[in-house]
Amino acid sequence: MVRMLTGQVLFLLSFLAVCPTASGQLAKFIDRALQSDNCMVWSTWGPCTWIKGPTPGHRWNKPYFRQLSTLCQKGIFFSKLEDYFGAALNSAIDYLRSITQDTKPCGMCAYRQSCGYKCSRRKHSNKYVNRLFVAERLCEANDLNGIGQDTACHTSYDLLPKRNDECQIWPNHSLRLPNVTGEYRNIVNDIKLANCRKTVDSRGRNVCRCCCHPYRPDPKTWKCVPVNP
Repeated sequence: MVRMLTGQVLFLLSFLAVCPTASGQLAKFIDRALQSDNCMVWSTWGPCTWIKGPTPGHRWNKPYFRQLSTLCQKGIFFSKLEDYFGAALNSAIDYLRSITQDTKPCGMCAYRQSCGYKCSRRKHSNKYVNRLFVAERLCEANDLNGIGQDTACHTSYDLLPKRNDECQIWPNHSLRLPNVTGEYRNIVNDIKLANCRKTVDSRGRNVCRCCCHPYRPDPKTWKCVPVNP
């Protein structure tokens, strides 16, 4: 479930911070989190971020910002983002941690980050410009000790908001998201974070199998496949 918050919600909040009057073309803006020439230097790719580890002291149980590389933590983007929206992001991640049963990355949700330095937001010719100075990429099997994350996550059916549709994990209207109010909260609530399907686990209990958007679970294999292949 990491990509839900540490990816889409993270970049939505940052987008609002950088350009608070714009809301159109947001998906395109978020999806293109690539290294670009408008930054002279890019940090090495940091570790995979995730929300739930196998032991209490595991780094995946640390707050999101503490999982980032030291360079990204100190960069102006993430430091400002933590100041303004850190409490909101932590609140949302705590909720996702509470409903997620898996203690290792799954659902095509875990990403790595790279941060740019000596950057400009000005566009040069027709080249792509990364205006947030942060790039992300999906964690691959070799980033995760040889274990892929393409299996759909197990999400607790009984812990989901009752007012939502079946197996709809987002939004959660009861969450407190400081500094995310009014129309901004509506935009956050409307984000398509994951695609889930209801099934029954080995003990006969209802469970939701989820993949982070733009992936969906294949009900035959419970592998994550693109929504639009």
